[in-house]
Amino acid sequence: MTGRHVLLLLAAAAVALCALFVLRALDAGDPEPEIEPVEVAPPPTPPVARTEREPEPTPDEAEPTPPIRPATETAPDRTAHGGLEEARAALRHLAGLLRNSRAINEELLAALDEVQGYYLHPPPPPGLVTHTPPQGANANRSVVLEANLRLQAQEQGWSAEYLDEILAWRRKAEGLFLKALKLRRLTRDREVNLREDVNVRAAQVIASTRNAKLSRDVIRTAEKTLLKAKHTVSQTLYDETFAALAQLGHPDALEWLRDEFIHSKSSPASQVDQLSAAHKAMRRFDRDQVPGRARYELVQEMVRTYAGVESAASSNDGSDRAQTMQRLWDRIRVDVIRAVQYFSLDPMTDTGESLVTMAEFVEWFRDHKDPRKHPWKND
Repeated sequence: MTGRHVLLLLAAAAVALCALFVLRALDAGDPEPEIEPVEVAPPPTPPVARTEREPEPTPDEAEPTPPIRPATETAPDRTAHGGLEEARAALRHLAGLLRNSRAINEELLAALDEVQGYYLHPPPPPGLVTHTPPQGANANRSVVLEANLRLQAQEQGWSAEYLDEILAWRRKAEGLFLKALKLRRLTRDREVNLREDVNVRAAQVIASTRNAKLSRDVIRTAEKTLLKAKHTVSQTLYDETFAALAQLGHPDALEWLRDEFIHSKSSPASQVDQLSAAHKAMRRFDRDQVPGRARYELVQEMVRTYAGVESAASSNDGSDRAQTMQRLWDRIRVDVIRAVQYFSLDPMTDTGESLVTMAEFVEWFRDHKDPRKHPWKND
């Protein structure tokens, strides 16, 4: 090793020694203070208009509409509502929601209730003036509520113009009720209608109008949106729709139920749901307003159809048909028997007991098959 190499090694050792002394000096000083973390609040989250998210509508269901009223704004109290302008505003609000495919069901239900409140309790004019009864008013008394409204207007001195405005508002409200009855928003698999709660409430609201003129519209809606539906329809919707027809009370409605829903078909399952709903609805008609001939034809058809179903169901022969009839009869028996009892004026046996089987009604009908006699002849 040369002298030059020795000098280089000594120089490197000296540099390392100096660095060691410097590090020890730094360690001996005061330590740097630790910086405590500061908790920073996150920026405020913008308010969300609604808390639930429903599936996006399919392209054929979506349509551009004005923005809906926020869910936080509740509908006015129906027991203390305002005047005609407020009623018109409620009508516009409901119309906007019905056009909006993303409207929340709770908003639609509240809007229906609000408009129903104005329908059943129309606001009086702000100032009473001399009232001139409109010509031919009696000819327009097609339903109890409208007749009562005209009577109230006459007693309180409403003007003919104001009464006409109220009646025009009612016709528009009825159109929206019918639109709500057939409102649909299907899931992506098209199996469920997300608007069924609205349909059910609309049927109940329509029933409350007691306007028999709406019956044909309800029947058309039922034929197009219920009986031909490819999605699942609940028993409740069948029940309320058919019950609305009974509440409206038009004779054509009972005839339609008789023609369409007295049969022994049990497939698909919706057929049985419809039968059950129809037979329950029949008993909601005011039988005093049903002509005797119509009652006779209905009972005759039910006895003729369901006596065979009852017989097949009780045969216990183990056949597929017997089992099918037994399932059907188990489901509809009570409502069928009650409907026949109702329209035949609750006949009794010789011992004072009600008839409770179709076999008993077959025997009874043989003795009461003359439509010109009791119980079919109206007094």
